[in-house]
Amino acid sequence: MLEFPRIETLAGVKRTIYNQYDSLVRPLQAWLTAQGVHLIADCTVTDLDMRPRTASFVVTGIHCREQEGDQTIAVDEGDLVFVQTAP
Repeated sequence: MLEFPRIETLAGVKRTIYNQYDSLVRPLQAWLTAQGVHLIADCTVTDLDMRPRTASFVVTGIHCREQEGDQTIAVDEGDLVFVQTAP
């Protein structure tokens, strides 16, 4: 609501000095890779295997479709899974 009076100018919008891909995505990918994260591109997640836990669910497998075919990625105890649905 604080930005509403100047919404037509977008004066309150924070921007990166370079394009968003080079300013945000590339550094994040490099950092995640250095932390041992395995990134998979051109993959569509089709389903998640889950087991219930008190007040939440635990993901135990990720089903995905790649050019080579369908596969299931096992999720180990202590792994983190972040899910964002596509529009």
